[in-house]
Amino acid sequence: MIYYIHGFNSDIKEDKIKLLSKLLYEEVKGLRYDSSAPFLENLELLQSQITKEGVFMGTSLGGFFAQVLGEQTQSQTILINPVLYPRITLEKFLGKNTNFVTHKTFTLTQEIVDSYDTGLKFNTQTLVVVSLGDQVLNSAQTIAQLNGKVELEVLEGGNHSFDQYHEIKDVLLTFLGSPVLT
Repeated sequence: MIYYIHGFNSDIKEDKIKLLSKLLYEEVKGLRYDSSAPFLENLELLQSQITKEGVFMGTSLGGFFAQVLGEQTQSQTILINPVLYPRITLEKFLGKNTNFVTHKTFTLTQEIVDSYDTGLKFNTQTLVVVSLGDQVLNSAQTIAQLNGKVELEVLEGGNHSFDQYHEIKDVLLTFLGSPVLT
C-alpha cells in the first residue's frame, strides 16, 4: 500500500492516484488534510485514514506530512518537491487562499502557520525527488540540506506541481524494491 498525500492548497486528484497505482504496480490511497487547519489537527486527520502498513508519498506540504508519518511508523517515504520548513514556506500564503482543486476559499492565519513549528527527522529510508524547475520552493536549498541524508533524485526542468512520474518510474520501483520491467 502506498499512501499519497497532496500538497498545500490542493486535494486528492483521482487521476494522479490511478497513474501512480498503474506505474508502481501497487494500491495507492490518497490521504486528505485541510490546508486551513493547524498541524496537529491535520496530523490526526491523516493518521485516522491509515488502514494498514505502507509507504508514505507526498508532494510539497504533503511530503512534509509523509516524512512525519514515515518517522512515526518507521515506514519508507517518498517526498516530491518537499516542504522542509512549513512555517517559513506557509508565510507566503498568509491571508485569503482558494484551493486549486475544490475551489473552497479559506484564510490562512499566523496562528495556523505557527502551528507548523516542527522540524523533520530523516531516520527512515527516504527518497526525495526534486525538480530544478520548481517555482515555489528553492530546489538548490533542498538539495544542499538533504544531500547525504536521503536518497536524492534531481530532475532538470519540471515544476512544483510535478508531472514527471513517468521519468522516475524506474527510480521509484527500485526504491520500493519492486522489479523494474522493461
